[in-house]
Amino acid sequence: VLSKKQISNIHEYLSKKEVYSGHVWGFSDKKSLKLNKARKLFPQACYKLEDIFGAPDLLELAHDPKILGIAQNYIGAPPTFYSCNLMWSFKEYQDPNIGIARNFHRDHDNIKYCSLYVFLSDIDDTHGSHHYMKKTHTSSAIDQVVKEGESNNINFTEKEIDILYNLPLEYLDSIGDNLYKNYITELKGKAGHGFVEDPFGYHRGNPPKNSDRLVFWIRYGIFDSGLSADLTDKKINIDN
Repeated sequence: VLSKKQISNIHEYLSKKEVYSGHVWGFSDKKSLKLNKARKLFPQACYKLEDIFGAPDLLELAHDPKILGIAQNYIGAPPTFYSCNLMWSFKEYQDPNIGIARNFHRDHDNIKYCSLYVFLSDIDDTHGSHHYMKKTHTSSAIDQVVKEGESNNINFTEKEIDILYNLPLEYLDSIGDNLYKNYITELKGKAGHGFVEDPFGYHRGNPPKNSDRLVFWIRYGIFDSGLSADLTDKKINIDN
């Protein structure tokens, strides 16, 4: 969805911007710092929303007719672009328990929604690939996997089932080695590649090992849920 030239322009623009100490601005300490310093202090870093909107091509990408068409087809209504973020994950922190969204989790900030993720750095197994646990995004899909597990005599606990159907506060990795071991897909690709997923399904970003990972995401839903954690403290004029 983005060319090499566009990726280069984005990185050049970001080289002049400072970052914040969290995976989204709202969860940071609101204190800006240089990227190189953030790498030594935090597992992740992000940019404030006005800097994201000022980056070349990203806001245009959010309103690309093809992507909006995919979102509308999935949501079943005209999509509302209600959240976006630009996040670094640093190679110095390889423990999945350090940092946000590195273990399997689900997001639940809209009734029906989907996210476009775009790699802004090359992503593979050692550079922070994305994992998605298919068939965890709806109750009917979970029903199918549970029935298949029962027919195949897979052992799973009531707690695992409860976690699948409800909205847990805990992260869950063990089910990926058991009931859902054949349903985990890994997404990777060169900078500029993107994909759309339903983030209510369990997903995670692997901690990078060889180089830092930069990812841009846009979220579309039925309405602005008011739960976006990436808001800044200033009103933003996107007409300019």
